[in-house]
Amino acid sequence: PERRDRPNRRGGGVMIYCSASVPYTRRCDLENPNTEAIWIEIQSKSYKSILSGVFYRPPNQQARHRDMFLHDFESCASTALSSGAEIVVIAGDVNDRCVEWDSIHSSSELGHRLHDITSAVGLSQLVDHPTHINNDGTPDHILDLVFTDSPCIVQNLEVLSPLVNCDHCVLSFSVATQVPKIEGHKRLVWNFKQPDFEGLKCALAIMPWGDILHPGLSVDDRARILTDIIFSNCKTFIPLH
Repeated sequence: PERRDRPNRRGGGVMIYCSASVPYTRRCDLENPNTEAIWIEIQSKSYKSILSGVFYRPPNQQARHRDMFLHDFESCASTALSSGAEIVVIAGDVNDRCVEWDSIHSSSELGHRLHDITSAVGLSQLVDHPTHINNDGTPDHILDLVFTDSPCIVQNLEVLSPLVNCDHCVLSFSVATQVPKIEGHKRLVWNFKQPDFEGLKCALAIMPWGDILHPGLSVDDRARILTDIIFSNCKTFIPLH
């Protein structure tokens, strides 16, 4: 997964899960520090590339934060559309409370501004059914949106039932394209019939773990270092097939 968490506080954050068989790169250059968004570029057989972004905007923002979100959204979308990618897809929960996308958006904190921005840069919005569910189970407003510059290629959009106790529906859609296959990576096959477990235990026991995994490192760095040390020692004391 590619993730972007809120710094120093709980809640929010955005994440994209991408299949291991799909070649992609993270596009941090399209991500603004003031807006919760994440971007990836997917390589495709059918098209030059596909840019996909996910946004989140919390409800009940102050006016200046709403203005900042709209400015950043327009800037990122414009940059993505002019980048040379053949398909741009943007999805997310932006809490733009509307019953129909082409309505007057009288219940929305953003008013008609997001609608006008996306229309001006050439993006189509595809969701046409409510995606938020009231406590009594009745449909409420469209909060979750999908934008694209290629509405004929982004297909089969469905508003599905919420997961577990979530009050937002699941959005499902497909992109009519093919992606190149990634070459499979080699897998280590250990020969556990001839291991030297005592040697492995002794080697790991004498490691100065307090110095190696010192508190100044991030959790991710410590996990990577620990994994590298264990694998390196395993290769020394356990033969491979």
